[in-house]
Amino acid sequence: MDRKAFLDQEPPPGYVAGIGRGATGFTTSADTARVRFESVYGNEDNSNEVGDSDEGILSKAFNRTNEDEEADRIYEEIDLRLQRKPHQIKEVESGVVEIEAGNGIIKKEFSLYKRELASVSMDEWANLPDVGDITRRNKRQRILNQQVQRTYAAPDMLIASAGQALNQGLLQTTHELASKNSSSVKIADIEQWEESFGKVANVEKSRLIFASLRRTEPYKADSWIASARLEEQAKNFDSAKLLIQEGCTKLPHNADIWEESIRIHRKSDEGIKRCKALLSEALRLNSGSEKLWLLGVDLESPADTVSKKKILMRALEYLPGSSTLWKSLVDLEEGATEKVMLLKRATDICLHDWDLWLNLINLSTYVEAKAALNKVRRHLPKEHKVWITALKLEERENPNVPVLKLVLMLKKGIAELQKNDAACDIESWLNESSEAEAEDFDRTCQALVECACLFVPDVDKLATLILYAEERSGRTSLYIYQQIVKENPHDIGSWVRLLNSLRLIKKEEDLLYKFYEQAVKLNPEVELFPLMFAKDKWIVSNDVKNARRILKDGSRELPRSEKIWLARVKLEVKCSNYKNAYQILKEALTDNEELSPKLWYEFIHLIRFCLSRSMDFVSSEELFRLSATAIDIFPEYVKLYLQRSQLLVDFNDAKAAREALLVGSRKCPSCVEIWCALADIDIGLGAVARVRSLLDTAILKIPDSDILWQKKISLEIDQRDMISARQLISKCLKQFPTSPNIWLQNLSTIQKPSHRRNAFLDALRLTNNNTQILLGIGVFFWMEGKFMKAKSWFDRATSADSRNGDAWSWSYCFACKNGIEAEKEQVLNMLINRYDEIDKGDVWHSVVEDHRNLDKSPSQVIELVSQKLLESTI
Repeated sequence: MDRKAFLDQEPPPGYVAGIGRGATGFTTSADTARVRFESVYGNEDNSNEVGDSDEGILSKAFNRTNEDEEADRIYEEIDLRLQRKPHQIKEVESGVVEIEAGNGIIKKEFSLYKRELASVSMDEWANLPDVGDITRRNKRQRILNQQVQRTYAAPDMLIASAGQALNQGLLQTTHELASKNSSSVKIADIEQWEESFGKVANVEKSRLIFASLRRTEPYKADSWIASARLEEQAKNFDSAKLLIQEGCTKLPHNADIWEESIRIHRKSDEGIKRCKALLSEALRLNSGSEKLWLLGVDLESPADTVSKKKILMRALEYLPGSSTLWKSLVDLEEGATEKVMLLKRATDICLHDWDLWLNLINLSTYVEAKAALNKVRRHLPKEHKVWITALKLEERENPNVPVLKLVLMLKKGIAELQKNDAACDIESWLNESSEAEAEDFDRTCQALVECACLFVPDVDKLATLILYAEERSGRTSLYIYQQIVKENPHDIGSWVRLLNSLRLIKKEEDLLYKFYEQAVKLNPEVELFPLMFAKDKWIVSNDVKNARRILKDGSRELPRSEKIWLARVKLEVKCSNYKNAYQILKEALTDNEELSPKLWYEFIHLIRFCLSRSMDFVSSEELFRLSATAIDIFPEYVKLYLQRSQLLVDFNDAKAAREALLVGSRKCPSCVEIWCALADIDIGLGAVARVRSLLDTAILKIPDSDILWQKKISLEIDQRDMISARQLISKCLKQFPTSPNIWLQNLSTIQKPSHRRNAFLDALRLTNNNTQILLGIGVFFWMEGKFMKAKSWFDRATSADSRNGDAWSWSYCFACKNGIEAEKEQVLNMLINRYDEIDKGDVWHSVVEDHRNLDKSPSQVIELVSQKLLESTI
């Protein structure tokens, strides 16, 4: 076994062996009493002990001398002197720090460290290293590192192939950085290069590899460029310049190595003058290099455009067919006339460069641009952008050019492209239309969409076009829908998509209404379009007069349309024209009494409201007469019986109201609402026994209704018969385990909040997180005073079902309770946006359907609902 390394090391100051096990030092016989050694033969008698006896040859008196006695006396005097000597406090020099040593300081520090262990976290405990042989682990790691660092000799060809990948990477980075304008080279690019190639572990090894590459392939520019880049990365610029200069000597006709040389010298302190001298030599030897000429332009001052033009014009003498040089020269010109002259010369030489032709067309007049387009058509017969540019040219010259003319031009171009096997697919044409839309060529965009639709196969053409329209936005999507309705004028869904798309585009109201008129005209039997048209006129444009006219025309075309008549009434009510609404309903029912029971219901509802406001054009006699007539015409419409009972209750005739409901229960025995209304009237009359009998009868007729059982449980709770209520709840939970109404009754009977929370889980699980349960849990937390928890459940309820008015009202209650005005406004805005969609919530329904609230705004309605909800929790 190897000897541990730490055994040969010096112990730390103050080290005491065994202190980790609790030892404080070594104990010897000198620190304790005398030790008596027992005889190996057992216990001996005290009388025979010689060591304690004063007699015999071993006695102290026999062996002691006078010198021994004198020495003992002197030592005793010294001990007594030391005991009597006062302890002197050693003065500590100022500025000198006294450091304790020995067992005391170790004990003190150890106690301090033990107290600090209380602040150690669980993660720190878990990350403590395991006890192991660190010495042996370090030895194994050292041996492994020695094995990895072994090197072997290799032939030059193997080195050349091994360095090829690194060589290519260095060259690629070099070319990317050198091809950019040196003034626009970003620091981030340089840092990225340094980060990626700065990971080379051994620069010397890389130098050896590149040196071998230069020896084996001395006439390959990549080796010299890579070597120079390596030295540059190592911040050895002198060596980099020497290497690249040697490479230029070896390869004088290679433009890449000259470009790299100029870049390295430009990065050093030698400046532009040295770079220009190198460039002159490089251009003398490589006059056909486009990159070197552009590099010369870049070396000039940004403000010295004259020198740049001279260099480019000299370059064009050697490279007249370079479109890049022509574009750079055109960009340096400031006047439009000079640019046009240069572009004409450039297009005569570079016949197949579309960008030069496009620049010439954009800068030319209409006549010259048309001539240029006709010329480019002959040289570029497969370029589809020629025809798109022609369309844009026509629209640029005449913004009101007919779309049909553009379509005909584009169809001609498509035919020529097909002859040259260069036809584009629908995706390409639609992408071009999106680009034209971005450039504000609206009619060109429309023509492109119309022609693109020609490429859609007839099989599932409608579905395909709708898919393309949904993938795009703006006018491109709009024109696709327009093409759809053009080909399918009676497809209602396509018209709705088109109108919705138009509504999203701002400042297009006139076009929207134009398509509305077209939709109404092409589909006169569809009631949806007049309704949408009038709503947008009313809400979007605030044009009540035209909205009224549209609905009137719609009721004339469709006299039996219930929705149009009701929309006319709603418009007048919202505008507070109650007499007009009364006249409209009267007109609708005069000639068509059997038109709709809902119209009768709304007519009676309006008259009740007018009576509550004491308006003189209605009377109670007319109200009762209309109610009786409506029931006679529609004896099976449940809401008419409920409405008549409410009407009689308002006039304090509860018995007549009960009779009306009894008639309704015989006409509609399966209607739960009538039985519940009967029970409410009997409760108001104080006939509790009759209510129980009534509900039992209703349950026999409608055994699968949990609402009747809920009514029965509520009756027992109101009568304070909790035993019967709990028995009924237990029975109902077995029969209706997923009913949220029964679960809410069950939760209300649980008094302890801890027991109630266990029931919350069961209710959520069995009702599949029903909105009523979510809302009910929030109400329970509200009643306990835990308002933040209540809010979280209210938010969950509104997210689960945004059509529940009670949930929105509870959220509004919380906003009012907290006093946060911004949150209150947010809830109100969200409610107003969804007001027409809200159709759930018992309290919400009771407030909205109350005839006295007919003129209430959404904000007033939610105030009333919130107030009623808070009253129910008191």
